[in-house]
Amino acid sequence: MIKKYDICLFTETKLSDIDILNIPDDYMYYSKIRKKCKRKSGGIVVMYRNKLKGYLNFINTDCEFVQWVKISKLIINQKTDSLLGCVYIPPSNSKYSTSESFDEVENEMLNIKNIESLNCIIFGDFNAKTGSLPDYIIPDENLVDIFEFNSDEDILSYMFDYENLPRNSIPLHRVTSCNCAPNNYGHKLLNVCKRNNMYIANSRVGNDKGIGKKTCNDTSVIDYLLLSSNLFPVVKEFDIMEFDPLVSDVHCQLHVVIQAPVILYNSNDELSQFCSEKYVKWRKEKCSEFLDNVKSDHDCRLVYV
Repeated sequence: MIKKYDICLFTETKLSDIDILNIPDDYMYYSKIRKKCKRKSGGIVVMYRNKLKGYLNFINTDCEFVQWVKISKLIINQKTDSLLGCVYIPPSNSKYSTSESFDEVENEMLNIKNIESLNCIIFGDFNAKTGSLPDYIIPDENLVDIFEFNSDEDILSYMFDYENLPRNSIPLHRVTSCNCAPNNYGHKLLNVCKRNNMYIANSRVGNDKGIGKKTCNDTSVIDYLLLSSNLFPVVKEFDIMEFDPLVSDVHCQLHVVIQAPVILYNSNDELSQFCSEKYVKWRKEKCSEFLDNVKSDHDCRLVYV
């Protein structure tokens, strides 16, 4: 499963400081261990291909609910780098839960984004049931006129950011196959989205568009992919995979393919092999095969478990 992806995000790994993971040779990993615990619990791990080492910057922060990774703009076709977050919020009835967990994640995101203007990609088990409630706010245009916001492009861009979704053929309204009523964590997550112009990708893109598949125990949707509006156009695939008991206890994998503008080679292997190839004459009848291979090489595949 790991070898199918360039970046793999895992939560609830129950790793400790002395654990060493046996992973494929061409992969590396970065882990965040839950501190001050009598036994193994929690734990976030990000695995990635060796060739991505120079393009990922792992950010060390205090919040135990999230691991942040800055992804170079060379990987994702954007003007700036992007911020990737892997989040695990313990259930409200857990001894590890706190009422400030969502605030801690949001504050760290804002602190990092204030340094640079970054688009965000956040995977997470938020233990949040949101139903189909909106994750955006449509501003009152009368108030915009009263407070003369029309003259401030930054404010207008922030207030009307949600319009980027229908502009890119992304539905504003979400659907869900979950019959659970929204819970307190669900409202907290929706408020984080509204304040920061983050949008839930579930039921909006890929094979999950118009469906909103259940992600946990075949009963609820609590695992989400959140995106900045500018990143929706680069998402080529999104799917909630079939439950696999070898990978998780009750959760389904979130599969994502993001379009990458460049092919990333290791300087001492793939690139040298490529340059050593003899000249091959172009064959017009191979055009379609060539394009298919180029497109497949320009993908960055991610999975969240």
